[in-house]
Amino acid sequence: MVDPHGVGLELTADEARRVVQMLIDAADLWLTASDGECPPWCLEHTDPDPDDPDDEREHRGPFQAMVVAGTYEPSVAIGVRVRAFDEEYARRVSLEMLVQSVSTELLAAEACKISAHLLHCVDLAELVEVA
Repeated sequence: MVDPHGVGLELTADEARRVVQMLIDAADLWLTASDGECPPWCLEHTDPDPDDPDDEREHRGPFQAMVVAGTYEPSVAIGVRVRAFDEEYARRVSLEMLVQSVSTELLAAEACKISAHLLHCVDLAELVEVA
């Protein structure tokens, strides 16, 4: 797998399945209604700085991470998190995949699409090993 910033990852079938599970879990949270004072998945939040008019309240959901073998690096950390930002009149929900702390924002559909591709690759790899 190569992330959008060009970091190459070498995943075992089990690691790929764990990444899929992290992405699907995050996509489910992203799709959950985020109405109310805090989204239902909010574990902690930060209040905006009253002296900074552009500062937003940030709600943080669960952060999931794992370390895998890298193609170009000895090991690479992959993380997935969901956050919400309270802007002046709206709330924006963000699903991010982090590879070596470099964040890529995804839509829930994109997280599901990546998951589908990873599972397809796992199926192909397992067919080759069986044959």
